[in-house]
Amino acid sequence: MQKPKVVFPLVEAGMGHIIPSNSIANAFEKKYGKYTEVSRPYFFKDSGDKALIKMEQSFVKDVIRANKHTSWGMFETFMMDITNYKVLQRVFSAVQSKKMRQKLISRMESFRADLVLNTHISTALIAKEVTNNKPIITVYNPDVMIQPFYHGYCDMVMVSSERGYDKVIGKFGYTDENLKLVTFPIREEAYKFSKDKKENRKRLGLDEDKLTIVLFEGGYGLGKMKKICKRLLKTDLDANVVAICGKNEKLYNDLKKLKPHPNIKFVVEGFCPCTLDYLAAADIFMGKSGASSVAEPAFFGVAEIITKHATTIEKNNSLYYVEDVKCALNVLNPSKAVKTVKKLDADRALLKKMQDNALAIHDRYGSEEIADHLWDLLCKKYPDLKVQYDIDNKK
Repeated sequence: MQKPKVVFPLVEAGMGHIIPSNSIANAFEKKYGKYTEVSRPYFFKDSGDKALIKMEQSFVKDVIRANKHTSWGMFETFMMDITNYKVLQRVFSAVQSKKMRQKLISRMESFRADLVLNTHISTALIAKEVTNNKPIITVYNPDVMIQPFYHGYCDMVMVSSERGYDKVIGKFGYTDENLKLVTFPIREEAYKFSKDKKENRKRLGLDEDKLTIVLFEGGYGLGKMKKICKRLLKTDLDANVVAICGKNEKLYNDLKKLKPHPNIKFVVEGFCPCTLDYLAAADIFMGKSGASSVAEPAFFGVAEIITKHATTIEKNNSLYYVEDVKCALNVLNPSKAVKTVKKLDADRALLKKMQDNALAIHDRYGSEEIADHLWDLLCKKYPDLKVQYDIDNKK
């Protein structure tokens, strides 16, 4: 039989949708690539269509606007929280011209997908509109909470927090068949780092014995980092301070001009592939509560000071790590955030307790569980797949 095609459409609306999608695709391809054709296209930008590219650019602009104007971000995501899927589908269709709507559907149909794993709502909505060889539609929600509207057009929704799962199971059409609690799909390279933070610091050229603080505010570097750094660098903390600015070149250039206290080693990075390297060396994380931004520090046993919520989604992310995991503190005022760092430096028992709480959920990470759920859905549609897999693996 022809190999079923599994598509992981990538959408930029912040980097928090792309990273987990690639992690899941890697795990799926590693385990089941022999039996399937795996594709991970950039849904909009790879189309070559100016209108589709512009649509994705509007997503990026909306994320930037939400980060710059928190009241807008909070209002926008509140409206999403109370919207059911039928209303959302009508709104999504209504704002597109007939020509544009057909372009979107044609783009999705061009993949000839048997299964689509979505991490952004747009491609899930588009997949719902496909009529020729309709694919299995799945969603992995990287954030803590799940919007009620997902169930209406998905065969399966997956989430990584008990808080999010418990909130909706048995409601809004969610059942244990179409909603799965899964591990968080952290990047596979996270597992390569030593558990010895001193060793990781030495490799990065940091002082091995200093308290290490990493500041990160998502791929676009929008938050309170400049205000926090100005205050933090004036303290006499004996610390490594690493500021990762993402794509925000102005922030990068502004921070490079700052002069730290002699006790502080200050490192400024732009958009770089080394975020995990620094987190593996960190004691404290400071930044906004994007899904991966708060999940990744916890993986490495890093205490978190959350300094911004751009949306209700991010606020809920923070509450999970503050109230459930107990490895984080919400401190939204820059001056108070710096005072909190000094408090944790002085109270190492409290710092260690937060770090230990983060490590307590270490087994809640990994992409293979999600890959297995996708495989099971494919096998229900194509039973011969499972037969062949079991023969090859002697089950």
